[in-house]
Amino acid sequence: MISTAVGVLCILGIGIFLYRHQLLTRGGMAAGITIGSAISIRLGSLWLALIAGLFYLALAVTRLHSSRKSEIKPKFSRDAIDLLPVGGVVTAASLQPHADIGRFVALAAMAFALADILASELGPLTSSSAFSIYPFRRVSHGVPGAVSLGGLGFSLVGSALPSLVAWVWRGLPLALIVFLSGLLGSVIDTGLSITWRPQLARRNDFINGVSVVATAAVALSLYWTLHIGGLR
Repeated sequence: MISTAVGVLCILGIGIFLYRHQLLTRGGMAAGITIGSAISIRLGSLWLALIAGLFYLALAVTRLHSSRKSEIKPKFSRDAIDLLPVGGVVTAASLQPHADIGRFVALAAMAFALADILASELGPLTSSSAFSIYPFRRVSHGVPGAVSLGGLGFSLVGSALPSLVAWVWRGLPLALIVFLSGLLGSVIDTGLSITWRPQLARRNDFINGVSVVATAAVALSLYWTLHIGGLR
């Protein structure tokens, strides 16, 4: 009980810190505190620290200072809707009755998030050219659905980080599922960015939501299909 209370207080302090440093809007801060509190209460303070660390890494990457990056994508503070796709899946996973399943789904969701964010934010900083898959042609970095070797490399790194946590926690088979699910979610995200035509007000957030739900579904399907077991 004490550790849970400490975790909630910590996430409150982190939320205020990120808001004061313009990494989150006021709504984003409220959403982050809600998500973090659910994780702390249901999954434990250690898992709050792990997931919050991965989340903070994703936020920090978006604010890297680079003249080339600033020309492609301006810095911004993330609001509640930005956090809703991944944060909503992590919160839903935390609230279901099986804590280990919640931790597993949370890692898969973070693998997708980091694969997507590192590829889109750090890929443009490399010297590799960006290409549109369909139709195949060279394009500028920042074009929706554009891919590059540099972005692919950062996507692999992003998906690998939560997978390492899964490896230490439950071994290699579960880590591979987290890794592959995160990458597949990133591929779905790229595919929807290329093919999704309707111009919604928050188009990217909708695509992220579909992709992270698909990531969680794939992770759970692989876990149950392969009969890995071990989660409670």
